[in-house]
Amino acid sequence: MMQYKFIPDLFISGSSINEDEPVEKNYITSEGELFRCFFENISDAAFLIDYEEMKIELVNDAASKLYGYSKDELLGINPLKISAESENTKAALRDHVSYIAERPHKKKSGEIFWVEANVTYFNSGGREKIILTVRDITQRKLWENEIKRYSETLETAIESARLGLWDWDIKKEQVNFNYLYSEIMEIDPGDNIRSISEVLEMIYPGDRKNLLRRIEEHFSGSTPFFVFEFKLNYADKTKRKWINSFGRIVERDDSGNPLRMLGFNRDITENKIAEEELLRAKLKAEESDRLKTAFLANMSHEIRTPLNAVAGFSRLLKRGDLDRETMGRYCEIIQSNSDQLIRLVSDILDLSKIESGTIEFENGEINLYQFLKEIYSLLEDLVHQNGKSNIKTGVKYPERNIVFISDENRLKQIMNNLLSNAVKFTSQGKITAGCEIINNTLNFYVSDSGIGIPEENRETIFDRFSQVDSSYTRNYSGTGLGLAISRKLARMMGGDLTVDSGKNRGSAFNFRISLVEAAIKSNLIEKDFPGRVEYTSGKTVLVADDIWHIHDFIKAVLDMRGYNIISVYNGKEALKVVCDNENIDLVFMDIQMPVMNGITAMSMLKEVRPNLPIVALTAHAMSGDRGKYLSEGFDDYLSKPVDLNQLFALLDNILEKKLNA
Repeated sequence: MMQYKFIPDLFISGSSINEDEPVEKNYITSEGELFRCFFENISDAAFLIDYEEMKIELVNDAASKLYGYSKDELLGINPLKISAESENTKAALRDHVSYIAERPHKKKSGEIFWVEANVTYFNSGGREKIILTVRDITQRKLWENEIKRYSETLETAIESARLGLWDWDIKKEQVNFNYLYSEIMEIDPGDNIRSISEVLEMIYPGDRKNLLRRIEEHFSGSTPFFVFEFKLNYADKTKRKWINSFGRIVERDDSGNPLRMLGFNRDITENKIAEEELLRAKLKAEESDRLKTAFLANMSHEIRTPLNAVAGFSRLLKRGDLDRETMGRYCEIIQSNSDQLIRLVSDILDLSKIESGTIEFENGEINLYQFLKEIYSLLEDLVHQNGKSNIKTGVKYPERNIVFISDENRLKQIMNNLLSNAVKFTSQGKITAGCEIINNTLNFYVSDSGIGIPEENRETIFDRFSQVDSSYTRNYSGTGLGLAISRKLARMMGGDLTVDSGKNRGSAFNFRISLVEAAIKSNLIEKDFPGRVEYTSGKTVLVADDIWHIHDFIKAVLDMRGYNIISVYNGKEALKVVCDNENIDLVFMDIQMPVMNGITAMSMLKEVRPNLPIVALTAHAMSGDRGKYLSEGFDDYLSKPVDLNQLFALLDNILEKKLNA
């Protein structure tokens, strides 16, 4: 914009303006005509202002058009009338210094618009004057505001996205960058320029070659953008930071050579870690799916194999031409495979309850020496049953005996799993079981000289469905549930189960639980246990069950002991028979029966004969069921399928109580 540093008096007559004549008539000299020509034809709105009286003396057509006033309306008025912020204008005029400023002005219509005002002071004929030229910059201000808004939006986006901007002067080999780039690349905050060689040094050496190749591809025009992911170069190789870099050439010389490249860096470490975790989760899910598939295939094999033996040899027993020895051998096969099926079902049920968090523990007093004697007997039986009598076995007792509180059945379950594995995977050498008392901890252990476990499988063997060898050619059967259940049980009991092993050097499993000693002391530790009581014949047992073969089984077993058996098929029949027969000595009561269930029948029988022993005989065999039925009022509990040793022990116990009553 043209600035009027001075306006010589030759443009204006030296005499003062006659107040009685129109202002314009005073400009009549040839120089005045020249000024008038200049004043009227300037493209900007122009005002001649008397500073002392603060009145407009002359305006051009551009001013009239811009403000919407006629020239006559503008002449003689205070110029502050056209300002939208008169106080700021007054302050500026008081300084009495020429200036250029952006101000809001006001049109006749009241519309506010933005102008660039150029104020020049000069003296004419002894009076101080002002030349004010005004240019409408409303559109420019709108553009500036829009640019500012976009700029603020862009800055917010850059800040939110945490983008480190960089500007690479390729010819000077310098990179300028913002503070976020410094933060991302871990450069001193006050530093905003580095050489390209310094930048490359910050990049992990293994990524530099590929990064330079990508840059060359973009320089040559092969790719529209430069995009690359790299790691920062750390002296500490355990540290990792991933960067995503994006850029584009924005300037080339006449020959097409790149001169300038703009772009940004972004820290993607969290994304990379999430990707790695997602990949690990995917692989774990695939592995879990594979293990489940292998487990189901194996489970089918483990179920069908004993079922085939039970079904097949049961059919063979129906033949009439079998001698007694052959029939006995077939029965042993059926019994062995039935036991295998029972253990398998129990493992599946236990795992289900563990996974759902509904498993319960029944704590009681346990004689440690007696418990270890039973564990040793179990080990001996397992060695004998598996035809491995060549293996040496042993049990180690702690220096002192104690009575402690825990769930004996769960302890035996864990030890049974450990002993079974030891026998399964040991063909020669020795298997030892034992216990150590260390401070307030009981440390049970089972060690063997078997095939051992490779180091990479030491933890996976405790995963459900997992086995060291799950191939079709594996040498050892099993479902892969025993150790998983055992560790989970150990941890739920406040302890843990660990293993020390190596390939071909045997295994040592350690099962630890907290020691809680019972109030009973050593005078009861060596207690003699009563032997079996011999029964007289003529005892009468009532069996209430809706399954006919249960009656046949109980009758076949108790016939050997000289008992009379009465069979009924629901609770209502049991109630009638007991009420009609005072000679009944014991009742085996199924729980789930038609007409009247076993719990209701038991409650009604106890009202009639409160001292009559009633035993719950049921297929409800989940952990906690025993305590549940005893709390209902049953005298004892026996789960199906019935174990003969448990049945005889139960009869001994009940009869002993009855005889001593």
